[in-house]
Amino acid sequence: MLAEMRAHGFEVRDDERVRWVVIAFDRTFDYAKLNTALAGGRGSGARLIATNPDRTCPVEGGEIPDCAGMIAAVEAVTGRTRGDDRRQAVADHPRGRARRARRRRATRR
Repeated sequence: MLAEMRAHGFEVRDDERVRWVVIAFDRTFDYAKLNTALAGGRGSGARLIATNPDRTCPVEGGEIPDCAGMIAAVEAVTGRTRGDDRRQAVADHPRGRARRARRRRATRR
């Protein structure tokens, strides 16, 4: 994802001097990344954007945590939620929307 963002002209940084904090599915998500998001989200007032709101990602044999866990962690430490004045965005993907639609249909039955 970082290479894709750079290819589209975005400057990708790992410090707090940012305008956007991008939250995405990341198997290497750790305290250092959470601390960087905190510094950017609170210190410089960067806006939060997430790639998708999915709670889990299907894998062979079950599922693993997806982007929603990272969103929750960043929201918790920055004190910012979707209801704040600088509304955060979720750039959802078609597969996620389709999966949630199937879940909604299944729960209505």
